[in-house]
Amino acid sequence: MKVQNAIFSFVPFLPAIGMNTMTRVTFLIDRGEDSESYATRTFLPLLRALADVRRLEAARVLAAATAQLAARIIIDVYFDDDARMNESFASAEGRRVSREIINAAGAGIEMITADVLDVGTD
Repeated sequence: MKVQNAIFSFVPFLPAIGMNTMTRVTFLIDRGEDSESYATRTFLPLLRALADVRRLEAARVLAAATAQLAARIIIDVYFDDDARMNESFASAEGRRVSREIINAAGAGIEMITADVLDVGTD
């Protein structure tokens, strides 16, 4: 536990040492055999319409260390910061994404929001 606390205690200092902290929204999709088709034909077009997206990545899961990870497709959407993410999801396009998640009724889509602690170079 002390190691975790020590790691998180550095988070507020990241901008001071020149690291860019972005906000990442990760969607874990598992809709069985339909996962890839759903992601590419339905969900990704909704995400591509969002404003202020810095980067959008989609990946097919090849393997997981535990059976607890229920995802066949992982989609990451990056924003400059939390404020831009909130503005984007408050827009008409963002509300379309929210409606899609609500229509799924929690079946097959998990959403995780995080601050990026380390940004690699391109």
